[in-house]
Amino acid sequence: MSHFQKLQLNDRMMVLHFSTMCFSVWMLWRCLKFVKGGELCQNQCIDKSNISAELQSDVLLPCNFNPTLLGSDKTADIAVVWSQRNTTTHNLLEITLQGEVKFWDYKGGRIKSFPKLSESGNFSILLQKVQPYELGLYSCELFNGTNCRIAYQELQLG
Repeated sequence: MSHFQKLQLNDRMMVLHFSTMCFSVWMLWRCLKFVKGGELCQNQCIDKSNISAELQSDVLLPCNFNPTLLGSDKTADIAVVWSQRNTTTHNLLEITLQGEVKFWDYKGGRIKSFPKLSESGNFSILLQKVQPYELGLYSCELFNGTNCRIAYQELQLG
């Protein structure tokens, strides 16, 4: 093997070693991020409750989280997503910690939210003029970011 070939082989080995080190550092970073996120993304069921409502009446669907779960950063990407879970999951709305509301299905204007209460951990909603197809299981899920579910509550409306 010539001196030039040995230098080329040595260069390739150094590149491979550098690539392996970079990959190792990246994997360590991902693992630490996962572990840290795992502590935050507890996915913990806080409450399960049954709520009775007569058809055509208004019903308050409560959703309260301890402010410690919300953290101290009032600009954080914290939000609650309300869903109706009968046969499939049907997202209704999202309420952010900052009080912004995004409706996916506002039931013809029959869902009322109280966004100013979100800062204190209250993400309850009012469902007006309950219809038969609206009876069933509801959930309010507390998220930090997009895929990090911190906690959730389930309500059976009957």
